Amino acid sequence: MNFTSFQKIIFAFFVGSALLAWIFANWRYEVSISNINEMASREEEIIKSTKKLINNCKEVEIKADGHYNANQQICTQGEQEYERARVKNQLLVEEKDKLRFYWWRNLLVTLLCLNLAAYLYFRYHKLITSER
Repeated sequence: MNFTSFQKIIFAFFVGSALLAWIFANWRYEVSISNINEMASREEEIIKSTKKLINNCKEVEIKADGHYNANQQICTQGEQEYERARVKNQLLVEEKDKLRFYWWRNLLVTLLCLNLAAYLYFRYHKLITSER
């Protein structure tokens, strides 16, 4: 099968634009996944520290025979922070699962935009040369 020179140019441009789209999609994926991993590690540290706080609060409560003291407010806030961090960590896991879809979306949108721009340039160039 022989290609004309124009078909070779179109094929080469498509391969080049596919490569650029792949690079762009991978770059966006790597940036997103590193941000999510960084946030997840921070949330894990918060979960660990609040879990220690909650355990210490339980020990103090046992020693105090259930009487209300100033530590009770700190313990309540620690439990709330623990729950918030646990929920946020779950949301980060869900966001990480969605990233593969975003990778495909970025690839296709970039590929479409590059090829549409090339097509519009070709049509414009053809229009200009036909008017001369």
